[in-house]
Amino acid sequence: MRRVFILFCAIALVCCLTLTASAVEMTVTRSVAILDFENADKEGKADDWLCAGMAETLITKLRQVKDLRLVERKQILKAMEELDFTATDFFDTDKSAELAKFLKVDVLLVGGFQHYGESIRITARFVDVATGEVLEAVDIKGEMDTIFDLQDQLALKLIETMGIATTRSEMKAVAKQPTTSLSALELYSKALDATDPAESIPLFEAAIEADPQYKEAYNDLAVVHMDQGDFASAVELLKKALEIDSSYFLPHFNLGVCYNRLGQPDEAVRSYTRAIDSNPAYINAYLAAAEVLIAKGDNAAAIGLARQAVDLDPADVRGINLWGNALYGQKEYEEAIKKYEEVLELDPEGAYAYYNIANCHADLGRTDAALDYYGKALEADSEYALAYYRRAGVYHYTLDESRKAVIDYTAYIRLVPGDPDGYVGLARAYANLGDADNAKDAYAKAVELRDDEPNALNELANLLYNEASYVQAEHLYLQALRADPDFVYAYHNLGRLYAYARQDQDTAADYFTRALKIDRNYSPSLVEASLVELRRQNWDNMISYLMRGRKLEPGNSFWHYYLGYAYDEKAQQERAQGETRTAQRYNETAAKHLGEAARLDPNDPDIPNLLGNLKLNEGKPAEAIPYYEQALKLNADHLYATVNLAAAGRRLARYDDAERLYKRALEIEPSYAYAAHELASMYDQDLQRVEDAIAAYKRYLELVGEDAQVESRIKELQEFGE
Repeated sequence: MRRVFILFCAIALVCCLTLTASAVEMTVTRSVAILDFENADKEGKADDWLCAGMAETLITKLRQVKDLRLVERKQILKAMEELDFTATDFFDTDKSAELAKFLKVDVLLVGGFQHYGESIRITARFVDVATGEVLEAVDIKGEMDTIFDLQDQLALKLIETMGIATTRSEMKAVAKQPTTSLSALELYSKALDATDPAESIPLFEAAIEADPQYKEAYNDLAVVHMDQGDFASAVELLKKALEIDSSYFLPHFNLGVCYNRLGQPDEAVRSYTRAIDSNPAYINAYLAAAEVLIAKGDNAAAIGLARQAVDLDPADVRGINLWGNALYGQKEYEEAIKKYEEVLELDPEGAYAYYNIANCHADLGRTDAALDYYGKALEADSEYALAYYRRAGVYHYTLDESRKAVIDYTAYIRLVPGDPDGYVGLARAYANLGDADNAKDAYAKAVELRDDEPNALNELANLLYNEASYVQAEHLYLQALRADPDFVYAYHNLGRLYAYARQDQDTAADYFTRALKIDRNYSPSLVEASLVELRRQNWDNMISYLMRGRKLEPGNSFWHYYLGYAYDEKAQQERAQGETRTAQRYNETAAKHLGEAARLDPNDPDIPNLLGNLKLNEGKPAEAIPYYEQALKLNADHLYATVNLAAAGRRLARYDDAERLYKRALEIEPSYAYAAHELASMYDQDLQRVEDAIAAYKRYLELVGEDAQVESRIKELQEFGE
């Protein structure tokens, strides 16, 4: 069989080149499957090379006929194996009908030969696979050295039996011999049957040496190299085939495959286009070019090629499915669904079509419909891995049903154990369930499969960070950055580690800066960078980050709240330096931002608390009090509003209220040393309640440990009391 390298694509939508066996090479009429010929002389093993050789030569010739479709040899062998089909079954009506349904062909060519002396006898039967009826029987005799002419007769007889009208150029192409060297044909045929590249490569090379113009041998030798991933060597061989015959379409097609795998999609499309120009009936070239264009995002051009493929064979589901994929790429989900439904009309068991419909519904937000169609895909094919993977994503990210996600990710991993993405998904689902141990195990497996997978490294590090394993976490974050120097999440998380775990704000600031160089608009890093600057009391830098965040998310009260905080701090600085006019301007700006924050989030008690601070810092405690009271109305246990309201009351000499509020703050948070200190200070400085002051100062010292100034004041008060 003429060999063509076929790619399998594991993307969110299933490419039409990866269909179920029942859909591959589906045709309507004028379709034929040519089986390897049988050697009638069971003892004459030396002639077995002719079995594949004659079938291959016929296929080479008949591929030149536009209105004839040929099934790939490997698909025929697969069908026969799955159906336990033998040569004698061609005359069993039920078995033939079963094979016909599987392959969707009209005619099977079943042939044999007998080589005796210098002569050879070739017999062939053209079997209607739907009925088992023999449409034509051919018996050709001749000398072995005329075998090429005998094969021409057989090809012409098949065209006649199928009732196909041919053009003069097609007949000329059919009559053209792949090689005139019997030795080259023998070596080539043996190479086709070899399963080990170590065996097939020398045979192909020997065939080329026997006939340096044997372009099919160059093409098929290239395919062996492609199978081994050696695309560079394959390209050179394919170019040599085209030097012999620039109109030979298969090397153009296979060059397209090579260029695509080498990361040169534009060259791939050009090569597929040349294959189409050389053989406008070669449907695989249209499909492969459309697939590359979809991957490039050129869906409009892909639709054009898919439409041409469908025109060539309206019953070939691959073209219809690719058309749907291109519509999906254009987010024309409803139109894509219609195409996938057309596929299901032709291939009702097509799991890939159910899967693609499910993806459309998922992207349209129709969760129930998506789950229903993922289920149908799995009913059609219980081992359809991508359906498990995508359904797990719906359970996890859309429905927050992580236990169901775990089940589906586990099923996906069983089917595709070498894909780290499956383990990453499983780990995330476990993490969402709070099962850190299983999450770590899954991430570790993902890293084992691919130690340069930055998401797995980063997210495993996050789990270790949460467990306070900071050294291990840092190591993994840095490993993620070695895998991807532009991985913004690892820079961000390193910044968090240094900001909170190590209290190193300068290093944290550096990491957040690096994250924002990669993604200027990465909101989490803008948040953390602004808070680092708050801790460093670098108000101008803080304001700069906050202004960028506000521009990105104008409806997020966070930015306005902290802008109010920063401008309040700047106002206090200016006020301390006697710059009252500038301080007032900053104060007004702070009030404006806090007012906007309150509008956006009227239930956040922190906002009125900070508005109260603005008034208190301006020396207006009476105006501050309503804000603190509003904060406490929103949260009766708001610690800072309680303390600040106490401070405002103290300034207004409302000492009973202040005392009650300071004590209330210590009820809310018994370890809040500031409240104990302020209560002691009020007893000491404002009320001259010596014993109460000493007791409150001592409570403060119990909380902070040491404070020389307070210890000295206690001694003074004790001496005064004596």
